Amino acid sequence: MPVFGKSFLFAEQHNFFSRLGFQLYGYPFVGGWLRSVYFRKAISDLKPSRILDAGCGAGEYSFYLAEKFPELQAEACDLFAEAVKKNRETQKKMNLSSIEFFQADIRKQLSRNQYDLIFSIDVLQGIREKEKVFKAFNLALKKGGHLFLHIPFQNTKITVSKKGLPIDVGIKSTVSEGELLQAIKNAGFSIIESRKTFGFFGATAWKSDNFLMQKKAGIMRAAALPFLKFFAYFDTLAENREGKSLMVLARK
Repeated sequence: MPVFGKSFLFAEQHNFFSRLGFQLYGYPFVGGWLRSVYFRKAISDLKPSRILDAGCGAGEYSFYLAEKFPELQAEACDLFAEAVKKNRETQKKMNLSSIEFFQADIRKQLSRNQYDLIFSIDVLQGIREKEKVFKAFNLALKKGGHLFLHIPFQNTKITVSKKGLPIDVGIKSTVSEGELLQAIKNAGFSIIESRKTFGFFGATAWKSDNFLMQKKAGIMRAAALPFLKFFAYFDTLAENREGKSLMVLARK
């Protein structure tokens, strides 16, 4: 059975205790784990044959889907060459040949009518010309193809990775929820589902996890992690009137 974040076990920068923690508790970052829950729920009925991970970062989503769908053709791009290099190294260790990692700027024109699913997770908040990107995604999708987006839009600090470790940076989205949804529609998509994420439950659990990481409270954080994940999961069940991010599933 595919496990989200399994690639964590193969990354050189993680030590024995980090890997042991993964074996015990699963993916070790509450924010990243919660985003993955939203993603897995949203695409649970889809069976894509070719996907594009637009802004892949550490590649967890591509690795997960490649294990879930053995016949999948996966392409994963990132702006940073170092991320691509590390993902290729991890790919060899995991023996997953179905993913093509490459360096690219997603604001550029993509190939047309290629993909069944395109997803971009916590990438677009810093890009101003979002509608242009959405139109490029639309052209790249086959008819009936799906687009999954997760975009922070409200005073949100996001987790990024340089050496495989989380750090906080203050990148905010440049548009509101309503403007984002309208831009997606203007690009030729129909919205299947949209909802605010990281409401009370998700934001509280995520901030608590970040606080413990900043304090380097390793043992306390290890003990708290299962409870924080349990608390965060209620974010997916609640109707979040307020939230720090927006999740969208759309169809071409």
